[in-house]
Amino acid sequence: MPRRLSLPILLTALVLLPHCSLPIRGEHSEVDNFQLVGSKSRIWFVGIKNNAVAVPGVFAELAGMIDVTGHRGWIEVQIASLATGDAQRDQTIATHLFGAKDHPVARFAIKDTSGADALPPPGSSVELDVTGLLTLRGIETALSVPARLTRETLERIRVQTLSPVVLTKEQLQLEKAFQVLQAVCGHKALSGAVPIQFDLVFEADH
Repeated sequence: MPRRLSLPILLTALVLLPHCSLPIRGEHSEVDNFQLVGSKSRIWFVGIKNNAVAVPGVFAELAGMIDVTGHRGWIEVQIASLATGDAQRDQTIATHLFGAKDHPVARFAIKDTSGADALPPPGSSVELDVTGLLTLRGIETALSVPARLTRETLERIRVQTLSPVVLTKEQLQLEKAFQVLQAVCGHKALSGAVPIQFDLVFEADH
């Protein structure tokens, strides 16, 4: 069983580490920089329309990095990479809900970390409470996300949500955008609470 640590820290599946002190040390080497591997990472969600119809979606284009020595990093999502299985719906959501024309990128940044002086050894994991700042449609929202960090190898780490993180239109200040989207799509109802999950893989950048 992974160890439970009381760490106000993320991702990204969202990971930015501006104030983090997590030195990554192995027996024979030290790794400082990790790059997000987009082809191995996912951020996905499930929207609900008309009170019963689930609309799953995923963001296909992700980028990010962790610089442990410099205590910084970031995760970014290209809004236009939204995929729900319907290209017209993707464009409508990106345009009217996320305002992709003026805000093409969503960003999540870790704002604070404490309580750990090292990442786990290869083959083990820890559970983290990740706090950070989400910037979406130019609006900043503070988030706290329970996550599991697994050190798969000396040079690869994985960060995953422990359970879906439910974001609401009120929390994200997107009430008007939801109203516009519902009107444009002609839905009788559109849930303003959306569960989101992430599975993010980072590899050492030499």
